[in-house]
Amino acid sequence: MKRILSVLLILALLTLAACGNGEDSSASLPQPSTDETSAPGEGPVTVSNMTQLLAAIAPDTEIVLEPGDYYLSDIRGSDASSAYYSTQQGLTLTGVSNLTIRGSGQGRTNLLVEPRSFDVLTLQDCSNITLEGMSLGHTDRAEVCEGGVVKLNQSKGISLHDLDLYGCGTTGVEAYNSEEIQVTDCVIHHCSYSGISLYNSQNITIADSTFHALGVETPIFHVFELMYCDDVAVSGCDISECYVETLLSTSCASETVTFRGNQFSQNRIARAMFSFQDGSCVLDGNTFEENQMRRWYLPDSAHAVDAGGQELLFEDPVLSSAGPGVTTPVSSGPQAEVHVSTADEFLDAIVPDTCIVLDTALLDLSTAKSYGEAESLGDGEMFLGTGSEYYYWVNNYDGPSLVITSVPNLTIRADGSDRKAHTISATPRYANVLTFENCDAVTLSGFTAGHTKEPGYCLGGVIRLRDCSNFLVENCGLFGCGTIGVDASNTRDLQVVNSEIYECSLFGVQLDSCANVSISGTTIRDIGDEYGNFAFYCLTDCQDVTVDGSPMDGNFYGN
Repeated sequence: MKRILSVLLILALLTLAACGNGEDSSASLPQPSTDETSAPGEGPVTVSNMTQLLAAIAPDTEIVLEPGDYYLSDIRGSDASSAYYSTQQGLTLTGVSNLTIRGSGQGRTNLLVEPRSFDVLTLQDCSNITLEGMSLGHTDRAEVCEGGVVKLNQSKGISLHDLDLYGCGTTGVEAYNSEEIQVTDCVIHHCSYSGISLYNSQNITIADSTFHALGVETPIFHVFELMYCDDVAVSGCDISECYVETLLSTSCASETVTFRGNQFSQNRIARAMFSFQDGSCVLDGNTFEENQMRRWYLPDSAHAVDAGGQELLFEDPVLSSAGPGVTTPVSSGPQAEVHVSTADEFLDAIVPDTCIVLDTALLDLSTAKSYGEAESLGDGEMFLGTGSEYYYWVNNYDGPSLVITSVPNLTIRADGSDRKAHTISATPRYANVLTFENCDAVTLSGFTAGHTKEPGYCLGGVIRLRDCSNFLVENCGLFGCGTIGVDASNTRDLQVVNSEIYECSLFGVQLDSCANVSISGTTIRDIGDEYGNFAFYCLTDCQDVTVDGSPMDGNFYGN
């Protein structure tokens, strides 16, 4: 007992001696950190530049980005890296778990990367990552990219919320061998390949997000591309003003892919709305409005099913008028009527103020006596016939093509109600059947034009117009083999009325720098190859173009 009291007394004396000497008893304890960032797990880390952002990347961390632009190029010179990130190919996070990076909102916090071949942000072998409240893209949206925006590889538990993912970026979100991904309240736009591409991934939720302006002047591949994926749900999304080959493409996916309550509007579909390979998709409660397309499914595609498992058989759109079109005559004065039965008679009749009437079932231009008779023009490319100053022949690799030039007030027609009873044909596969240049007040009526029926494809069109005005195509059949039914450039006051354009391999109608064009009462069908790779219409820099009274965009490529 005395020994215990002695020990306590010694301890007390030592304590009093320390106090009497002015020593701080807390000097040996850990002091609060004076660093601007908190240690992982101790609370949010607020950063204001890229250097601070990189320094804060670690597991079990919440990073708050102040408003501003965060340029990866600011630190790329040293190829900064750590155990958790590298900057050699864009910003790549590797092996990070339980990390949140939160910005101040789309357009207020911007993560920017250059060069354009880098992906903006890649998550490699990461888990439980949240990105929200920011915009991600490359530094210059106007140029073409080879890198995407957000890429996930072998990652799990990824939440992408309230993000603006834009082109230039090839793909908004791309995931490989990943699972448990959520994309919510995001905006994905102006990408050059696809909106979202998923490969061998599962348990994906895409909700309440906007996809728009994916593809502008030329079509991108898909808005959604799924390969070997399961448990993918897209709901409450707005997909609009996209120009794509196929809106949704799946391969080896099961019917656990569902699209529910989405709105698809004002999209241009170059090939088909859906392509389902070795699997299908559930469509439930979606709306489709004002989409321009050729067909719902590619020819070899499976069909979607509804919520009850019933196959959905959509009716493909038919590009024909609900009623006959209205023809406005273009003749500028009296015409002398000339009936022809041979190619030579036809060529001789090509003069101003003339109505040429076809009296033969087949007018094969290759049978003309002066067909492609050569006269040297110095460049070796042109051929002139001897029939008239109002036509000549152009060499088109495998034979001549007729060009009718500078003829005003001309009509070429066939009598009778059956336009297939009279045909004008061209044999060379590279030739346009009839080309008109610098012609005014021309009418084509009541006959069929196309290439002779032979195996293989054509590289020449049917009716070609250059620098023409007041041109009327009525009650005609324009068929393939021919690449384009009506191909016009620098032409104004063009009417295509009550006609049929079919089996062409490229476009039904192509217009370049044309004005005041009316297409009405005309059926355009079976355009492109068996996969529907091409479109019914192609317009570039045009004004006042209508189809059955509805205006078309001056820069339009689609169905």
